[in-house]
Amino acid sequence: MRKSKINVSASRKKALLEYESGAHGYKKYNITASEVTQTDINYMVNVINKRLYNIEKKGLTDLSNEYQKIEKYAVEKEAPFYNVNLKTGAIRFKTSTKGMTARERAEFVNVLRGVMEAKTSTAKGTRESINARYKSFLSNRNMSPSEMSYEKYVDMWRLYRDKVSSDKKEKFASSQVVTMIDFGHFAELTLEEMEEALDYIAQYDYDIDSYDEWIRLHKQSNKE
Repeated sequence: MRKSKINVSASRKKALLEYESGAHGYKKYNITASEVTQTDINYMVNVINKRLYNIEKKGLTDLSNEYQKIEKYAVEKEAPFYNVNLKTGAIRFKTSTKGMTARERAEFVNVLRGVMEAKTSTAKGTRESINARYKSFLSNRNMSPSEMSYEKYVDMWRLYRDKVSSDKKEKFASSQVVTMIDFGHFAELTLEEMEEALDYIAQYDYDIDSYDEWIRLHKQSNKE
């Protein structure tokens, strides 16, 4: 991460993220990508890389939607904007645009702006997002925290995501349970989808005995 101070005014910082919504939700930024300077890029990269470091430090990488998206493009798509440390698993944005085409640079600039705006690009925003989903999960099912604790919810989320991620790379890419559930929308599943997801997890050698009663109750409710 850069240690030197990057001189970008408060008004410029705000202006970099201002846009008008176009057709199909397309963002038309008031400052075009070609007008974004190297200093602007240095500033955004510096902010974002500090956020990524904080997410990693607090163990939230697998719970941050934005970090997961960045990881996908950095590792799977091999986009030219990233540095990936394979030993530590750390991901950082590059500051240099050397060697990029004008189109790649424009994409890079707008990726940076998108990350700057994303709530789950920060540790605080990630925690708030998870907590909101957890509350929605309980509310949608008329459950109390004693029936499904926050910790159990997050553990289940992680187990499911890890298994789906692994299976997508192996042989289950087209299976219904893998394609219909994205871990970022876990709270919005129907009871039937939740049961199917949990049954899917239960087929494997995970330490999920604590979920047995949860599965049984939902199977019973579906029959009533």
